[in-house]
Amino acid sequence: MTNTSQHLLVESGTLILTGNLRGQQMKRIAIIAVLFSAIGSSAFAADMAVKAPPLPAAPVSSWTGFYIGVNGGGIWDRDELTATPADPGTTAFFGPCFAAGACPRDYGRGHGVNSEFGGQAGYNKQINNFIVGIETDLQWTHAGASSSVVLGNGGAGFVPFNGQAASRLDWFGTTRGRLGILASPSMLLYGTGGLAYGAVTRSWTMNFVATGQDIAGSERLGTYGWTAGAGAEWMIAPHWILGVEYLHIKFSPQSVGANGVGSAGCTAANCNFSVRSGGPSMSVARLKVDYKF
Repeated sequence: MTNTSQHLLVESGTLILTGNLRGQQMKRIAIIAVLFSAIGSSAFAADMAVKAPPLPAAPVSSWTGFYIGVNGGGIWDRDELTATPADPGTTAFFGPCFAAGACPRDYGRGHGVNSEFGGQAGYNKQINNFIVGIETDLQWTHAGASSSVVLGNGGAGFVPFNGQAASRLDWFGTTRGRLGILASPSMLLYGTGGLAYGAVTRSWTMNFVATGQDIAGSERLGTYGWTAGAGAEWMIAPHWILGVEYLHIKFSPQSVGANGVGSAGCTAANCNFSVRSGGPSMSVARLKVDYKF
């Protein structure tokens, strides 16, 4: 019985020993599994930490800064030249002709269309969604406005009459303030206004074909006035701006002299006129390309 008990004890001890070994193995396996799980979680978390942040949006360039560019477009010119006798002798000499309508002093408003091109420079300051700035430009053109009248005068008792009036803008420029709002980060809508200046050549003639009386005057004068308009611009690249612009320009009235001294029937006392321009008014539409520094 003792042997049997010992055997059983041994067997029991063996079973207990076997059970302990299995328990230690299970603990080791569990620890290893936990370690692998922790390592895998750390690697996954590290991988997620790299990929999680979204890519930053492309920055939008500021409108603040100096710019310079070129432009070109069309110009519509209007002007009216009216002649007035410059002295009492001329008033008396031409009085009957004026009264009969045989030699009008006003030939009507002249119109003309031409092209213009030039360059501009300026500075913008962006304040949130608003833009304030200043711009100056210089333009070359030969925009002209002309009018004429031809009268047979057969039934009026006067000889045939021809008259021509012309106003030509040789060049002009503007210096303007600008105030705008950003319709989008890359699109600007603005209004503009300021000073306009330039040089205008004006001419006026009245000619009595049959008698050879020819009264004429022409003069090139510097002039100034005002301008106002609006436009839109698009920042198509960080340093490039494309725009369209409309300006209305009004120059101040001016006078030039005209006389017929030396032509048939005209003397220094009876053929002297003062020709007054109401001031050319123009509409300008142009395309612009600017480089922003």
